[in-house]
Amino acid sequence: MKHNKASHTTTKGQIIATDHYGADVEFCKKLGRIYGFIVTKIFRYKSEYDLAKTYDFSQSGLIVTNHSNGFWGIIDVLLALHLWYNVFKREDALAFMSDERVFRVPIIGFFVRRIGFKVSSIHALRRCLADGHWAVIVPGGNTDQLRSIWHRNETRMYKTCYLNGKFYQKEQTWFVHAAATLGVKTYPIACAGLHEVTPILWESKAILKYTGLIKLRAGEFWPGFPVSLNHFINLTIFYWTGWMDSILAWALFLVTNIYIDLFYSYPIFFPRVRLKPAEPITLKYSSDSLSLKQRKRENLQMLAAVNQAVNHELLALNEERPIVKHLPYAAPIAQQQQPA
Repeated sequence: MKHNKASHTTTKGQIIATDHYGADVEFCKKLGRIYGFIVTKIFRYKSEYDLAKTYDFSQSGLIVTNHSNGFWGIIDVLLALHLWYNVFKREDALAFMSDERVFRVPIIGFFVRRIGFKVSSIHALRRCLADGHWAVIVPGGNTDQLRSIWHRNETRMYKTCYLNGKFYQKEQTWFVHAAATLGVKTYPIACAGLHEVTPILWESKAILKYTGLIKLRAGEFWPGFPVSLNHFINLTIFYWTGWMDSILAWALFLVTNIYIDLFYSYPIFFPRVRLKPAEPITLKYSSDSLSLKQRKRENLQMLAAVNQAVNHELLALNEERPIVKHLPYAAPIAQQQQPA
């Protein structure tokens, strides 16, 4: 099937294809075999559910899931490729909805183009689904990815934004709208385990704000600076070096641990990754003649249903884990809605 290729121009003038299903399937299959080794041997993924029976591949579908923490959110992509090409034995491309910034990252940008990433938009997703293809989306992005381990049972399908000195949430209903106009089924699925690779202990809005990261990370939707177990390990190592009396050493330590991701995103644990699917949910408007206000209300209702389905399975998965089930977890954080 041939398509006209639409494109998206980034803030730096780069042209990124948004509508084509540009995945190099043979390339993806090879990566799938490599990634299959990583997720099954290193992260010991072994599904206890027959996911293929849950999915109806005779029509387009939308897979919606939670995001894992820090740099290790990339494991979500590895897992999706492993399932699509190794478990489901699919011969067609799988579209990944993503932020445009991913395409600008050296090396990674090259790979994501060949894998089949698209710049997230209503138009791109609707075109994909209308043509009978499947897509994967993690609606919360970094807001979901950087939540602390205490919020492991709570996926966030909103983006955090900063306005007039306050944090607000922006519900991610755009994908609901794209799918609901076509009556497409969405397949919520929970992924547990990856939040322990680099455990985030809390999210500091103060550090994010007063270090200037809120401007440097503009558009990345960080919910707060991710204070992780890695930071305490780094501090302990710094203490052992005996350089704590040096102002220059302290300055270097703070700069690297706040502004350079590598210093707090290295893996500590390699927990077993678990997946659990929820029942499919058909996204469809109650009527074709709804007003804009009515559509917005139904978008929020459908988003809440998908979010609740993933959270329910996340809790069930974590309650089955021998150690994690004994750790305390926090109730969902009440966020302020962004002003209209």
